[in-house]
Amino acid sequence: MTKIIKEVYSPQKAFITMTSNAVETTVAAVDTPVKIAGTYTVAANGNRWGTGTNGRLIWNGENGRRVAMELSISITVDGNNKIFRIGIAKNGTFEQASALGRKISTGIDLGAISTLDEIDLNTGDYIEPFLENITDDANATGVDVKFLVNG
Repeated sequence: MTKIIKEVYSPQKAFITMTSNAVETTVAAVDTPVKIAGTYTVAANGNRWGTGTNGRLIWNGENGRRVAMELSISITVDGNNKIFRIGIAKNGTFEQASALGRKISTGIDLGAISTLDEIDLNTGDYIEPFLENITDDANATGVDVKFLVNG
């Protein structure tokens, strides 16, 4: 009983980052969310989270949990006047409720986007940062990524 109470009431934080990334994220088709490519660094990790350099956070707690997430990125894009959205994917499926977008006027602009969401996770569920081009199939680079989960 004490173990369950401790897990339910002890906050668990995970934080992964990517800084000065130059790996381009390939957009296969318009309106198709894809994982933000690059090598991530684990900045903080609660003992119930599994992490790695691939940007995936895995909930390893014994019980389900609702977690709050914040995803902030700066991106450059191939081309001009592109609208991109970022958001969180759960088990590989883009969560539309988490999506937030912005227009990048010129490809050399460094555009910043940030979004927040809450999501329910069960043991073994994983979450990842995604982006989507809603203009066309031009690629983007997630130059800096900050992905914080607290729950």
